[in-house]
Amino acid sequence: MPGLWLAHEHPDVVAAYVGVGQAVDLGLNTKTAYEDALAVARTRGLNDAVHELEALRPYPDPANLRKASAAQEWQAELLGPPADRPRFLNIPRPLSTLLTAPEYSLHDVYGLTRGQIFSLELLVPEVSKLNLTTLGSDFRVPAFFFHGRFDPYTRPALIEAYARTVTAPHHELVWFERAGHFPFYEEQQLFADDQVRRVRPVVDAF
Repeated sequence: MPGLWLAHEHPDVVAAYVGVGQAVDLGLNTKTAYEDALAVARTRGLNDAVHELEALRPYPDPANLRKASAAQEWQAELLGPPADRPRFLNIPRPLSTLLTAPEYSLHDVYGLTRGQIFSLELLVPEVSKLNLTTLGSDFRVPAFFFHGRFDPYTRPALIEAYARTVTAPHHELVWFERAGHFPFYEEQQLFADDQVRRVRPVVDAF
């Protein structure tokens, strides 16, 4: 979102904007992801998921990180890529890296964890108020939105609706049909190829 703001407000310092898993109105986005997950749980008859999601109401509550974490777990499970595909948010992987790195002590890992929680508690309530549609949708630089079809957090329908309103020297909404929120990890080669095939020629010509 800061990049989108920068591209809109300071096009003199941006050659092109490339957004991945783009959110525009965080309040609407959070609410939509929650409601989508709940709808899928009901359709599939997943009573545990329905019960746990309904227990989070009223939602969203930006100040309640526990609720957000619980909702996002179900969103990833119900709305994200199928289980046989790579997932970027694999908590044991970075945690294992930290714990086995010789230059980090347990005290360092504890401090990192506390720092992240402290930052989230301060930043999330403020960031959740952001709505970049108030900037308008007229960009003076090329704009690309790279989005996974299975994005459980920034819902595809919302970025599709927003992209339709954008005017720019060049703009594209590029779908990654096998990816969730992190196409740069989940479809690495295709993502890299598209930077060269789609973005670079536009930037070079702009």
